[in-house]
Amino acid sequence: MEQCIQTETGAQLLTRLMSRPSLQGLEQILFEDGPRQNEVIEISGNLSSGKTLLLTQLLAKCLLPKKYKDIKLNGLCAGAILVNTDHHFEITTLINLMKFTINNAMQTDRLANNLVPPGIIDTIIEDSLSRLTVVNCYESTQFLLALQSLEYILSNNEKIAMIVIDSISSYYWQDRECGEAWSMDAYLSNYLKIAQKNIINQKVVLLYSRPSNFISVGKETTACVSAPEEDKVNYRIQLKKWENTTEFSATVHSATNRIDLKFTISDEGIKWKLPKVEK
Repeated sequence: MEQCIQTETGAQLLTRLMSRPSLQGLEQILFEDGPRQNEVIEISGNLSSGKTLLLTQLLAKCLLPKKYKDIKLNGLCAGAILVNTDHHFEITTLINLMKFTINNAMQTDRLANNLVPPGIIDTIIEDSLSRLTVVNCYESTQFLLALQSLEYILSNNEKIAMIVIDSISSYYWQDRECGEAWSMDAYLSNYLKIAQKNIINQKVVLLYSRPSNFISVGKETTACVSAPEEDKVNYRIQLKKWENTTEFSATVHSATNRIDLKFTISDEGIKWKLPKVEK
């Protein structure tokens, strides 16, 4: 029987042996039993449907600590990288969501007033923000370089568990004007492959956003897969803001089911209503 000799660099070996924080419990209403390491999550939606707000809310949960003394904050105490291309992300929104989460936890804890000294909320937020790396991109070449730098950043920080790209389609028309003859589907597929190539076996979760109309004419959305796979998505979250109303809805697809949700948006972020599950 022929045997194939497998080789790996020292950096690849170090990456394989790294132990990163888990993101299970990131948002149970969206991810019943996940997300797991190496999975891919797509968030799409029409204008003002809450895509960046949802990403920011997930970042807040990822970055916050699990608890402060005996007060449960329900964070994951994990690091994250935000590749910021649309520039809709606002650090003040992230801070306000963190403050709301901490205040809510302290108000529901009877002993909070005795446990929390003045200024501790700011200290918790500053510590949480130290786990966030923001890579700002302003044109296509910078975006490509940012994706190619992910492996280096990850190999130097074993606390990072989440990569967020907002959004993956930002420079499509810029690339088209430079002579690249991409269909929208091919463009998305190409950049997803580039991102996956640079985080392969890094044990992180990849989230990216795109507009709901960023799809080639006549193309149908591919099905979600159950295990991490190149150029495939494990969760697909479609957000929608209904015209002339203040109503929002979301459809969450995974390999095994579909969940239909309604939600509201306020200064406290996204609040989900009870879902309907279709097997």
